[in-house]
Amino acid sequence: MVERNNIAAIIAGYVDVSLNDVIGETSFVVWFCGCNFRCPYCQNFPMVILSPKLCKKTFLSTIIRRLIEVKNFVNYIQVTGGEPTLQSQQLQYIYEKAKELGLKTSLDTNGSNPQVIDILKEKKLIDHLAMDIKSPLNVHKLASVTGLAEEIASIYVDRIKKSLSVSKE
Repeated sequence: MVERNNIAAIIAGYVDVSLNDVIGETSFVVWFCGCNFRCPYCQNFPMVILSPKLCKKTFLSTIIRRLIEVKNFVNYIQVTGGEPTLQSQQLQYIYEKAKELGLKTSLDTNGSNPQVIDILKEKKLIDHLAMDIKSPLNVHKLASVTGLAEEIASIYVDRIKKSLSVSKE
């Protein structure tokens, strides 16, 4: 078993200070790799397909050390992707550490994993949620914009609806 101090994520990188990711706030941004959608228009497609040139196993202790160095310049840590909820343990860990540092947390998600959002909310680890809803929530439209088969898209329509419900609670 890997100790929590050595927990790693597959990430594309991070930016120390951003003024774009949480409106009106400064944030430290981390891009998690991997996604369960295959949107043909995705600006982060190399992250989605886990490009070995871009996506690297990174110990979160490295990110936390950098976050400590810049924490006086940021209010939030924003985790985006890809789809960060696919690495839920790593996401929770980084948010726990951010809270210990007195920072707020922000998640940018496609809403496909409501159980992860629910756990983060339950543990009071999420302060800001940005959900990128890809289309109207019907199977045919979601399938057409995400590159998924309609059978798979039908599962995600229900999950996204659940995420919207969980986010309002």
